Amino acid sequence: MGRRKLTVTYTVKDHPGLTITVPGKEDSEKTRALALDEVMRMISEETSEIDSNSFPDGLGAKDLIFVESPKPSSNQPPEGSEDLSPIEKAARTVAEFALKRADLQEQQKKASEYMALIEAVFSMTPLSPEQIQLAQDKAFAKTLSSLASAKVEFDKLLPEAEEAWKLLKPAFADPEPEKKTAATSGKAGKAPAG
Repeated sequence: MGRRKLTVTYTVKDHPGLTITVPGKEDSEKTRALALDEVMRMISEETSEIDSNSFPDGLGAKDLIFVESPKPSSNQPPEGSEDLSPIEKAARTVAEFALKRADLQEQQKKASEYMALIEAVFSMTPLSPEQIQLAQDKAFAKTLSSLASAKVEFDKLLPEAEEAWKLLKPAFADPEPEKKTAATSGKAGKAPAG
């Protein structure tokens, strides 16, 4: 059979550049447990971008963020998406974009700690021993890489999200102002029994 395996993707609250994809149909306790197992496997690998120090406060299912993919990896629509109305698809896109925006902002904040080092590198003045040590630290490269990935993801989704927002924004308007006015005027017409 040519059916695609259904998968669920997560990112981790403090590491939005990290994605974990596990088998499953939807976000559930079972898929979150599989994702946690995958993170633990990644931590044990020497070549992984994360290690046991990546989660100083520990890691639990609540730290996983479910990622809804706006576009499938193949030319087929995601399972069940053909049943969604355009406004429902727009809502998903806007929600995904909000997550991308939050991830980008978080990465920008983390990377800003390295701004003085980066400015020193481009000034061509000699680096201090502390700056050299910081530049050689794996966390420096990881942080810049995570920032770049977050920016790429954000920029890629931005045009689609803007169009989705144009479609979704009218849904925030009060749907029936006339009925509300009629209902309140009806109540006002009745005098209390005295």
